[in-house]
Amino acid sequence: MSDEQRALWVLSSPVCSEYNHAMEDFNKRAFSTSVQHKEMSGARMKRDQDDLAKIKGKLELCSPFSADPTLRNIITGVVAQDSVNVDEYQKVGRHFIDKMEGQQVFTYASKLKDKVKTLGDSCSVKVSPGRSIDQALLFQRLIVISNAGDFFRGGSRVRT
Repeated sequence: MSDEQRALWVLSSPVCSEYNHAMEDFNKRAFSTSVQHKEMSGARMKRDQDDLAKIKGKLELCSPFSADPTLRNIITGVVAQDSVNVDEYQKVGRHFIDKMEGQQVFTYASKLKDKVKTLGDSCSVKVSPGRSIDQALLFQRLIVISNAGDFFRGGSRVRT
């Protein structure tokens, strides 16, 4: 398309638009588009309302906005042990950096006791007084078993 053709097309657009509107009025027809945004559909708005009701119900059961100062998981309600200090991460980090000052970077070895302890670090499933199972390991084993389910559906049994 040459520059002259492009200029003619651009300058004729408003005139063509007026002709288009005049023809629509004359024929009593109009071009319109439907709502294009999928978030505005009735089904999506209903699903959003249902999701909000679920969140509200869960927050009423396990409110993170209570006056209780203990740390807890808002989903399960598990209360953190005294060793959990993730809420003091800045203080722990500052202490960690203070211990590193004056030492060479590649010779410094951090200790596990200087690490921030989270709720996940302190949780384990108690099996008996002398034993416990790591939750992450238990979850990984369950995933492996569920993925291997197709292999064992032929009637043979899994031995543990």
